[in-house]
Amino acid sequence: MPELPDLEIYRENLQPLVIGKQIASVSILYPKTMQLISEEDFIRAVSGATLTSIRRLGKRLLFGLDTGEGCGWMAVHLMMYGEIRYGIDVSSAVKGLRVCLRFTSGDELVFLDMSAWTKIGYYSEDGSIGQGMQRRLAMLGHEPLDADLTPEVLRRLFAGETKTVKECLMDHKLIIGIGNAYSDEILWQAGIAPMRQAASLSPEGLHGLRSAMQTVLVEAIDKVRIGLQGQTYGEVRDFLHVHSRPKKKQCDRCGGLIERVEIKTRGSYFCPRCQK
Repeated sequence: MPELPDLEIYRENLQPLVIGKQIASVSILYPKTMQLISEEDFIRAVSGATLTSIRRLGKRLLFGLDTGEGCGWMAVHLMMYGEIRYGIDVSSAVKGLRVCLRFTSGDELVFLDMSAWTKIGYYSEDGSIGQGMQRRLAMLGHEPLDADLTPEVLRRLFAGETKTVKECLMDHKLIIGIGNAYSDEILWQAGIAPMRQAASLSPEGLHGLRSAMQTVLVEAIDKVRIGLQGQTYGEVRDFLHVHSRPKKKQCDRCGGLIERVEIKTRGSYFCPRCQK
């Protein structure tokens, strides 16, 4: 699943390609891709609109649109296996095509997903279209790189929680953008075991967790930028210290063996020697 660093680089790489482009037509090949909006309303809303910006919100990319009558946002969640491709006639050469935006320039922005889980919605800033999507996005938690997510805020978020710290890192009502891979990496960096109860973290532990979020995600963005080399799809994970490491892999910090445990059906990797 693309996580915060991947999506941040998709956004960065897409901007010079599509900003300023006008949408000539829309093809929806899998109507269930639409989220909280009908197929007809989506086509009506974005046809003829000009892409003005792209921003990331958690695990979604939000494409800003000038419709001529106001501003709106196309919200894209790639889920587990979704991809974004751009080019001339790219829709004729890919499998798993779900939605295609054709620009007046002749090129295309397409969303594909062999699993068909990708979700795309839309809302207008004036609230006339897509109020359900607006409400859903407004309920999301904190961005992990925002300055206002302090250790004190983490303490309040985790207070009374019965979930593990790993579950809380992945709970989009608390913190957004972090998934299975980067939650493992953050907890390894912080020296915290993934099965530890979030509410049990000391003030020092919360400071360490906050610092680890910053360190891991900022460094990952730089490494993913290099690995993707301008692509708008794919995941670069070969630099991670613990997640999906093979059996008997030694911890890069203490030399102990990395172990795998199941936490709410998620395979989680950690070092039992240096994560407590």
